Amino acid sequence: MKTNKSIQNENTKLLMDIVDLKIKLNDLYNSAGPNTSDYVSLKINLDCLMHEYFEEKIEQLI
Repeated sequence: MKTNKSIQNENTKLLMDIVDLKIKLNDLYNSAGPNTSDYVSLKINLDCLMHEYFEEKIEQLI
C-alpha cells in the first residue's frame, strides 16, 4: 500500500510540473511568441516531462 501512495505522489508532482510549464509556455507564447530561446527551452523541458510521465504510465500497465 505504501508503494502505491509514493507512486501517486510522484505522479502528482510530475503532473503539477507539467501544468506549471504549460501555463508558463502559454504566457510566454502570448507575450513574446514561439520564436524565442526561452520558449524553445521550456517546450523541450515540457516534452521531456511528458515523456517521463508516459513512461511511468506504461510501466504501471506492464
